[in-house]
Parts: sequence; structure tokens; C-alpha cells
Amino acid sequence: MQQITKICFLFCCFLCLESLAQHTQHQTIEVENIEKIALYLDEVFAVEIVTGNFSSIQLISEAEGEYAEELQLEVKQIQETLYIHSLFDAILTSGFDKLSSHKVFAFQLKILIPETLQVYVESNIAEVNVHGKLSYFEADLKNGNCMMDNHQGDVKINTYRGNISIKTKDASIDAETRRGQLQLDQASLKRYGLSLKSIEGNIQVIQLN
Repeated sequence: MQQITKICFLFCCFLCLESLAQHTQHQTIEVENIEKIALYLDEVFAVEIVTGNFSSIQLISEAEGEYAEELQLEVKQIQETLYIHSLFDAILTSGFDKLSSHKVFAFQLKILIPETLQVYVESNIAEVNVHGKLSYFEADLKNGNCMMDNHQGDVKINTYRGNISIKTKDASIDAETRRGQLQLDQASLKRYGLSLKSIEGNIQVIQLN
């Protein structure tokens, strides 16, 4: 009897793990005439942007949790702009608390893009990490942090609760936070401009040598 109970327990665990299995999708997009990427990513838990001398755009999405299959990406190009929208089924929009949706599922997106592109990101919960330089980067975030590592280029970031942390070089800084703290390294040579604003988040800028 104990052996049967143990087998049933293991079978139930297997079913639970199967239902929470990770769903991974990979998409390659040729750059061609693309100059800008616009990301509208509500309910996406984390966004990682890696820039470099790439000849194409790589999208790698991972989803897990109860509603992993309910969230998809819509990708379309209009003239020189590539638009990427997160789409969710009605179960996530009718009476569902969006701000706590990451407790039910986790959707993450990693993007590999050429460093010559301009990028705009908008999200209600995403934490955004940018590795490398871009000609221009802009973000409007509500609850997520925004971190940029070894970045060179013009930047405009607005957050509500999220912190802003940037490691850059030769950048002038225009930063303002209402309830957070400022930690700003000033540069003698100013080739780029940073416009950073937050309501409750801290703002940190480190100038690299």
C-alpha cells in the first residue's frame, strides 16, 4: 500500500512538473532596412538586450508556469521599425491583476541585436538589462529596474518604482528622482547624453575609464 501511495505521489509530481514545463522559442530576423526596435512588453518578467556586431536579430523567449502558453510575441515590421508586442489570452486580461502576474507565470525575453540600432522599451513589470552600446536607447518602465552595462550612446529612461543603474563613458547626465537617491559620476568629456527620471527609484551612473 505504501509503495502504491509513493508511486501515485511521484506520478502527481511528474504531472505538476510537466504542467509547469518551460516553453522556449527562437526566432531570427534579418536586419535589412531595420533602424529601430520598439518593444511593448507588458507582463514580460525580464528583458535582456545584448548588442554587438551582429548581422541579424535573434529573439529567444522562455515561458514557464500555469499560463506559460497564454503569452505570445507578435513581431511585425513597418517601414524601418520592428515592432514586438506581448500578447496575452483573455484569461490574463479579464479581472486579472497584471502587476502580480509574475507570480503565476514567468516570461523572459533575450534579444541579440546590432549595436547600430535604436531601441525603445515599454513594460509594466519587466526588469531590463542592456549589455553593450546602442546609438539610442529609451525606456518607459513602471515596476521594473533598468540596468545598462558598458553602454555608449544617448539614453532616455523613465521609471515609476524601478531603479536605474548605468555604467557608461563620456556622458553628460540630466537625472531626477522624487523619492529615491542619486549617485552620479560626472565626466569631463561629454559625447553622449543621459536623461534619467524616476518617481520612487534610485539612479546611479558610473563613468568608466
